[in-house]
Amino acid sequence: MRLSAFLIVFVIFVCTHAAHAQQKLSDGTDGGSFVANADAILELASKQKGLLHARVALVASNSPAPLSAHVAGMMVYNTENRNDVVAGIYYNNGAKWVLASAGSASNITYDPSTYLLSFTDVSGQPVSVDFKQVVKAHETVTTLVKNPNGTFTYKNEVGAEVTIDPGMVNVTHANGVYTFKDAEGNALATIDVNANQLNYDNSASGLQANSVQEAIDEIVSRLAADHINIIETDVNYMAKTNDAVILGDASTRDITIVLPTPTSANKGKKYTIKKEDTNEDGYVHVVGNISGVVSGLYTALPYSGWDLVSDGVSWRIVNKF
Repeated sequence: MRLSAFLIVFVIFVCTHAAHAQQKLSDGTDGGSFVANADAILELASKQKGLLHARVALVASNSPAPLSAHVAGMMVYNTENRNDVVAGIYYNNGAKWVLASAGSASNITYDPSTYLLSFTDVSGQPVSVDFKQVVKAHETVTTLVKNPNGTFTYKNEVGAEVTIDPGMVNVTHANGVYTFKDAEGNALATIDVNANQLNYDNSASGLQANSVQEAIDEIVSRLAADHINIIETDVNYMAKTNDAVILGDASTRDITIVLPTPTSANKGKKYTIKKEDTNEDGYVHVVGNISGVVSGLYTALPYSGWDLVSDGVSWRIVNKF
């Protein structure tokens, strides 16, 4: 009876002591004692071996899988590179997996189609940087607007405006720099561009371009077409696309000048048509789809005429002289 009681007391003592015991596991290479650190429930000691974490395949930082739920303090070694996780040691903060790192950004990705840079910062928070918006917030704004009279107005970054007349402008281009000069060779404007990457709003200009470079090239093309030909004629004449000024000589007979059909392709095209003689009995007659005019334009006055610009639907008189 006494022996049985003693055994019961002994077992209770051993179990109670084991329940509160601290553990230290050592391979003997650390040279320390076998007593665990007072603040540690478990201490590992070795100078030659390490702790091997459980290897799992995480799905994403916000998914507990392959665990059933997020558990704060859980630590694993992730073997997968997918979504926003990479191979490495992760700990769980109770809501997501956090990469154990040396205080630097991680999980860095860049999408060239959306210009979006994404990464995880040092505190484990996801961060996205939209480079398109960054550039837009710091870009300088310039405008190029087509005027009703066929000229163009360019406004630079500081708001200074320059008016460019297609009939009086020479344009040269070298190394991304466009130089606009008047008929006397005086520089009107110089535009230094890296324009292929800059979007262009064509809603107010009448151009078809979608980038600044395309807008400039389109204007240069139009300017080149507009000032190539000055035509003199004393017979009926059909205006051509690259004509700019048509001088009609009605000194011996009436003549008719026919304008081409206005379309979106020649929108913005300008013609200057002038009676270039002193015979007040001879008429220069201009026909075509002219806005507000039924039977065409007539003049017998020496050196009189009109500037007409296509709006894509009809020819509009923007100047009469």
